[in-house]
Amino acid sequence: MNEKSKYTAMPEKTRPDSKLMGFIDKHYRSEKRRIKVLDFGAGHGRHANALRGLGYTVYAYDPFNGKGNADPYTEISNKLPPQGEKFDLVFSAYVLNVMGKEDLLATVAEAEHYAEGGLVVHTVREDSDMKKKVAPGESFKGKKGSIQRWVPIDELENLGYHRMENKFFVKEF
Repeated sequence: MNEKSKYTAMPEKTRPDSKLMGFIDKHYRSEKRRIKVLDFGAGHGRHANALRGLGYTVYAYDPFNGKGNADPYTEISNKLPPQGEKFDLVFSAYVLNVMGKEDLLATVAEAEHYAEGGLVVHTVREDSDMKKKVAPGESFKGKKGSIQRWVPIDELENLGYHRMENKFFVKEF
């Protein structure tokens, strides 16, 4: 059975990951008004809203926290972008570690479908607490029943991703 964790969004007051924000801004700062970004698994929108505040055009998608009638360019939608829509940057922040390997593979493929001429970036949870609880590839139930899985580096490298700045898994399209 494929298990997806729907209780994993960080609380709304959680600040965006400053390293992720810096990484994105470093790569796209001069182009930010011309590129389109897809926040794939936006949660409550902490990264999407921060990037919008910096002048980026961001489509925020989250199947559990989004709304069906939301404008995805100003709010969080529970609907994926239309099939033909393409983005210069697609990213997920702490999404892949909350699902089993089968769902991870499907989610990565789905995110890549929207990439065009830019980057797909994933960041996953790799903190010391995770490493104390499970071995690479294994998972445990977190607070409120969420899945917390230690995604092995080679799992993403085998999909063509390379590690940048010791934190991000990046693939160019």
